[in-house]
Amino acid sequence: KRQQPVSEADIFDDTYTVAECMESLLVRIAGAGSKTSFRALFEETPSLGQLIVNFLALLELIRLGRLQFEQETPEGDILIFAEGQ
Repeated sequence: KRQQPVSEADIFDDTYTVAECMESLLVRIAGAGSKTSFRALFEETPSLGQLIVNFLALLELIRLGRLQFEQETPEGDILIFAEGQ
């Protein structure tokens, strides 16, 4: 089968860095002043690429000790919060 050509409208640059997303997540979570739902962090992510980079940024912030998380029940939501909140 012959593939249809890809139009310019189908191609877009989806560039996000982990460092930029780390800063954005810190501002968002610390600015909330309380615990933030894991699900809420990713509900409004516009693209798969940004979702992946945001997730990697979240993991890095947790690894560095800048963010913490808790889950009160095995099936419950994961809550993310800044150190000291």
